[in-house]
Amino acid sequence: MLLCERHKKEKTKLPLVYNLVIYNGKEVYNAPRNLWDLFTDSMIAKQLMTSDYQLVDLQSMSNDKIVRKKHIDTVIRIKKRNNNFIKKM
Repeated sequence: MLLCERHKKEKTKLPLVYNLVIYNGKEVYNAPRNLWDLFTDSMIAKQLMTSDYQLVDLQSMSNDKIVRKKHIDTVIRIKKRNNNFIKKM
């Protein structure tokens, strides 16, 4: 995600990514060639990864609404993660 953040500062859109696997193993390559086939439920994985993402915009919500909507746990985890990250720097 840091790569995406850095790119976003410089550009308005993300570049396309071309998937390429170069295999040079001794055994015959037999892994799925389709990304979705790597998931236990390929249909749900494809739907989740190609549809619009869900946004919980905490900045636009009042504290009461955050608590009512049960987003408080997410907020606490984000705060703890950010604090731990800052301490490590």
